[in-house]
Amino acid sequence: MLDSLKHHWEQFKAHPPGTRFQAQHRRSKTPLARGVRATLAIIVTLIGLVLMPAPGPGMLVVAFGLVLLARESMMAARLLDAAELRARPSVLRLIAWYKRRR
Repeated sequence: MLDSLKHHWEQFKAHPPGTRFQAQHRRSKTPLARGVRATLAIIVTLIGLVLMPAPGPGMLVVAFGLVLLARESMMAARLLDAAELRARPSVLRLIAWYKRRR
């Protein structure tokens, strides 16, 4: 299982920013599996939204649910690709700042 996750991560990283989630969506296979995964993604996202006010990883659960949903929905994939392009410069600046502090 760990090898499978590593393989999927390498495939995800191989695509340029702004196209990663859409490429992942295109790799999804059967309609039944897509429906099951989409339902699971919506449930995980809703659980994350419920957990948001409580202390803990609510944002991470929401992000994980949205990533799962992007695999099954082209609209969600496009939105996450656009969000990645917008967030990338800020994240890179934050990483550089953190490395300078150390």
